Amino acid sequence: MKLARSTLPEVPRHQASDTENEIISFLAEKYDLVKINGEQLIMEAEPNGIPGETLMSDRCHLTFAGREIVVRAFEEEIARIADRNR
Repeated sequence: MKLARSTLPEVPRHQASDTENEIISFLAEKYDLVKINGEQLIMEAEPNGIPGETLMSDRCHLTFAGREIVVRAFEEEIARIADRNR
């Protein structure tokens, strides 16, 4: 991840920065919005903990299997919030 973060500023295509992710996290917490840690989920699901090894089709887009991991996490979080509000 250190190499990826040091390389991203040099890449012409925009990808979310740590600052942008921190803003999203802050707003999600402030307004009680559904938020997951997709980066962590993908790293944990990769065989060697390396994002992109098997769950990304290029340097930033998830494969179908990667998207399924994220979708399941959102479903679980939405269900948790819905149960809490009953």
